[in-house]
Amino acid sequence: MPIILPDFKNTHFCWMTISGGVLDVGKELNKWMKAEKARVSTLKFPKGNRHIRLMLVGGSENHVQIDISAAESAPKEVVGKLEVTPLNTIQESLGRLSGKVIDTNIAAGFRASFNELPDPGLIRSMFFKTNIGKVAIKSNGAKLLIEGAPVRELTWYAPDEKHIHITLETEPAKKIMSDDYLINASISMEQAFNVFVLGKAQNE
Repeated sequence: MPIILPDFKNTHFCWMTISGGVLDVGKELNKWMKAEKARVSTLKFPKGNRHIRLMLVGGSENHVQIDISAAESAPKEVVGKLEVTPLNTIQESLGRLSGKVIDTNIAAGFRASFNELPDPGLIRSMFFKTNIGKVAIKSNGAKLLIEGAPVRELTWYAPDEKHIHITLETEPAKKIMSDDYLINASISMEQAFNVFVLGKAQNE
């Protein structure tokens, strides 16, 4: 079966990057990874397109990187410099890694409106504004380290007073590349976003 892609129904989602090393790679697979070029494909959805980019690098590190992004969040080198290939080509390439253990970490970006943040809540509690004479000082972002959860780091930035950009990053973990690997990765990041940013219970 081909690698199943997420449905991207979460309107807060902006991008997700999965990167790491493939373990126990034989000579044949290593040779194939060295010959592979970066590929990008477009996924069309009613609420907007998504781009998926796959990069494989053979050698001592046997590196794999998968980038999935909303059209407006895609890096310029994804949409401007790489030739678009059929989606099944990327799925077939990922299929070559099926059953392999990959030592990866996952990072994902989300966007929320300030009104969606719970009060009191983790991010709202860090907003402050003070004055020293005629000088105004206010917070518009922070980096938090998290212990005891798969997500180890939360970074947020408020470009204005209406929106918040959030980046979540996991601890490195060894995972088997299965048909539903990308689905499970996106679900875990969405759950972390719901808990740490929107203040929802884990099963909501």
